[in-house]
Amino acid sequence: MKNKYTLLYICFFFCVALTGCRKSSRPINRSNVREWLLQDADSCLWYYTARYTPLLQEKRYGEMEQLYASVLRAMPEHPQGSKNTDYLMGWVLTYYYNALMYQDKVDGSEFLTDSLLNSSHPYYTRVLRPELLAYSCKFYLAQNRMKQVDSIGQLFLSLPPTDDARRDARTWHVMAYSLEFCSIDTETPMLLMEHAVESCRKAEGKVGNEGEIYGYMGYLYWKNGEPEKAITAIQEAIDWYTARPGTPGDGLIECYNDLSQVYTTLELFDKAIEANAFAVEASRKMDKWMLEEVYRLRAACFSHAGKKDSALFYIQEAIKATPKSAENYFNLLLRINRLDYYYAAHPDSIAGQLDECCRLLKDTAHIDPFARNYLYAYYGRALLRTPGHEQEGVKQLERSFRNFRTSRFPEGIISVGDELIRAYIQTGMPERIPSIYSLYIETSDSLRHQARANAAIGANVRYETGRKEQENLVLAAEVSLKQRTLIFTWLLVGLLCVILLVGGMYMRQRQRFLRQISSARLSQISGLLQTQQELKEKNESLLEMQEELRQSNEALFEAKQELSRHNASLTQELHTTSSRLNEISSRLDAVSKQNVVSDLRMKISTEILSSDKEAEFRRSFTAFYPDYIPALHRLSPDITRTDELIAMLVMLELSSDEIGLTLGISRLGVNKARSRMRKRLGLASDAKLEDFLKGIWD
Repeated sequence: MKNKYTLLYICFFFCVALTGCRKSSRPINRSNVREWLLQDADSCLWYYTARYTPLLQEKRYGEMEQLYASVLRAMPEHPQGSKNTDYLMGWVLTYYYNALMYQDKVDGSEFLTDSLLNSSHPYYTRVLRPELLAYSCKFYLAQNRMKQVDSIGQLFLSLPPTDDARRDARTWHVMAYSLEFCSIDTETPMLLMEHAVESCRKAEGKVGNEGEIYGYMGYLYWKNGEPEKAITAIQEAIDWYTARPGTPGDGLIECYNDLSQVYTTLELFDKAIEANAFAVEASRKMDKWMLEEVYRLRAACFSHAGKKDSALFYIQEAIKATPKSAENYFNLLLRINRLDYYYAAHPDSIAGQLDECCRLLKDTAHIDPFARNYLYAYYGRALLRTPGHEQEGVKQLERSFRNFRTSRFPEGIISVGDELIRAYIQTGMPERIPSIYSLYIETSDSLRHQARANAAIGANVRYETGRKEQENLVLAAEVSLKQRTLIFTWLLVGLLCVILLVGGMYMRQRQRFLRQISSARLSQISGLLQTQQELKEKNESLLEMQEELRQSNEALFEAKQELSRHNASLTQELHTTSSRLNEISSRLDAVSKQNVVSDLRMKISTEILSSDKEAEFRRSFTAFYPDYIPALHRLSPDITRTDELIAMLVMLELSSDEIGLTLGISRLGVNKARSRMRKRLGLASDAKLEDFLKGIWD
């Protein structure tokens, strides 16, 4: 899978970058790609690279191929653009390659990249030459034309780096990936990838596929026997993908697969299985993409850990998960792996092993060379346990051993060498053992030495991993504590704010209520004072009537004197009538006064007196009781304005609560004011203040 889908689904970066498209200073004919590229290459390429994602989602691979081929063909010799033009043209090449791979067009003898590379077009032969060489190399790799891959690789290595770190990071990674398949050694791919990683650092996250580059660097470190560096690089790639959960492609799955293989090499099987579990989870999130490869590696982890049944189970799951499009190649590889796990779990089931080997050997054209060599070994092992076929089994084992020796594959040399030595002894041919023994011992010693080194590295990795896990746990605990503290603090602040808000609303409503009560009291007092004024006027009218009556009485008395001689009895009767009228007038005056005071007390308001209302109240009171306040001051010159108000309200027969509401003070305040007034008036403790104040007027 890796040699076909390395750079797929990487257009996410361009979807975000579309907001940076700039406009040309003159009108652009966007219907003509060549004219658009001539006038404003940057905006044109931003537009066309953004088309990749919707076309890919709709699986319009043929349209993708035509679109990006047309852009490549329409590129002018001297485009008016910036560094972004060269960078974006590299992505156009990537999308053209991906479109062909999705259509499995790998059998053609020549692609557009070959034509552009061999043309006289100055932009392609000078500026974009590194990208053309890299993707031509990938096309030849897909066709398994290794000589052309090696030849293009030599041309690429002769080129100097570009002045754009983004281009170098992507292009050198592509070339390293291609050259890694041409040779077992990793020296050249390592040099290329180290420059790619260095360019990634310089680009500061603007390459677009940093996770893929870091992950492949880790893979090369593992292949080169540097597992610690491999873990660091792969973990960096995993962190990059984790920080960008929307990044399309199978990069995260590849990283977890590579990490699992590194842990297996270090015999950290629990860590390997844990990393593989993350790969399974990532695959399921992507609709089981690459699940067959993930299960294949999971089976290998359990096999190395000695869990034979689990290994056999997961290799069977991998076979079930293999898509039909990969059955011709990948299914065969899984079935060969299953032979090894099945034999380990059921060593006596030789017949089934032999039948499966015969079925697989009928067509080995699509089988990977290393897997084919293992198939020969499994077939030979089954023949050795089949009576009458021991010699044929030895020949198959020897064939497998020779192939592994030629390809310098140490694991194959050791596993087949063990089986071949036992076969020589079993078949009575011990004289052949020396022909393979020296290579077997040398390889075995090398692997043991490497295993000891890996064990030491694994122990160090486990220690460092455990230490980091502990640090992470402590850090997580601190973060959790801080979060809880912050939440508790915010809850307290919120509660306090609610309390203040509720208290403020209560006080505001209470003030509004008191203002309403005060307004009502003031209205009542104003009405009572007006009533008192009316009563005073009526009393004055009554006094005038009394004066008129007195004058009438005097006139009547004179008439009576004059008529006394004539009507003594009538005079006596008139005198009696006059006395009665005087008594009735006195009673009427007293009753009128009592009614005015009673009505004024019943109508008085409890509104808090303002300066204007107080002045009006004093005028009304003085009009009815003109000599009361001066008399009060004569008794005690220290009387205050508050004492005057309280005395006036007492005269109106208001209670202490009504006095408090009217003056806007509490009952306790009224009592304190009354107490101070008693001291100023010099009243005895048994004297009643109301009686004293009313007695002043009387």
